[in-house]
Parts: sequence; C-alpha cells; structure tokens
Amino acid sequence: MTVTYTVSIDVPDLDEGANAATYELLVLIREFDERAGWLKWGLQNCAEWLAWRCDVSMMTALEKVRVAHALKALAHISRAVAKGELSHSKVRALSRVTNKNNERDLIKFAVRQVSTISCCYARSITRWFTKVDPGSSAYEIPPRGGLLSVKENSVAEPAAPACLH
Repeated sequence: MTVTYTVSIDVPDLDEGANAATYELLVLIREFDERAGWLKWGLQNCAEWLAWRCDVSMMTALEKVRVAHALKALAHISRAVAKGELSHSKVRALSRVTNKNNERDLIKFAVRQVSTISCCYARSITRWFTKVDPGSSAYEIPPRGGLLSVKENSVAEPAAPACLH
C-alpha cells in the first residue's frame, strides 16, 4: 500500500471525525449561551465571548451561535452532523433554509453534492423552488437538471441560481 493511498483514506476519515466534533462544539456553544455563561465576563452576548475566547472573527462567532441554536430544532440535520455526514459549511447553509417539512429532502440533496453547490442552493432556495402546496411551507427539491424559478402568478421555468453563472 502506498503512502498516497493511505492518505487518501485517512483524510476523509479524519474529516468525518472533525465534522462530528464540530457538532459537539456547537451543542456546547448552544448550552453555554442558554445558560448565559458569557455574563460572567461582562460581555453582551455569547458571540462576543466566543470571538474573544476562541480567537475567531465576530462574524464567525455569530454564525456559530446561530447554527448552534438552529440545530436544536433540526433533529435530522443534527443526527447527520453528529455522525460526520455533513460538513460545517453545508450545515451553515442548510440551517438558513431548512424547516421540518423540507429537512430530510435537503439532507439527501446536501449529502450528494459538494459543499459549494449545497451552499449555493441553500442561498437561492427562497427564490428557486417548487412549492408543494400553496398553503404549506414545504418545498420540493427540483429535478437534478436545474432549479425551478417560481415567481408569483407565473409558470415555473428552468433557471440557474445566480452563483452558478
């Protein structure tokens, strides 16, 4: 067995472990915030504390806190992240647009795609989707050939999200 072959197996395995560890970190961040642990240091919020203690930008800290809280309501995504199946990039993107009605479909989509496509799709899902029922908040995953643009009072037409142009 060559070193290159061994590394090609080790890197994805380690990355999967890192994804699972990130989930554990996010759970701790959420619990720390729910307990207002950051007040002990006289800070305004958990993101300030996280930026200071973990030496990350305020934007990164805000995103970590946002995702940590979002995962509490997203049981299927939480399980997938805990098992290392979804990267933090995908979870960040999915947590912006996922709800109980579309969570499983979005996980299936994200697992099959590279992070760039998943993130792009999540950013544009509010403009590029197929509504299952006008009265519901559920959306269908568009066919693999492209996304569907559904504008008010119009017929769905194939389109590509702006980030893929």
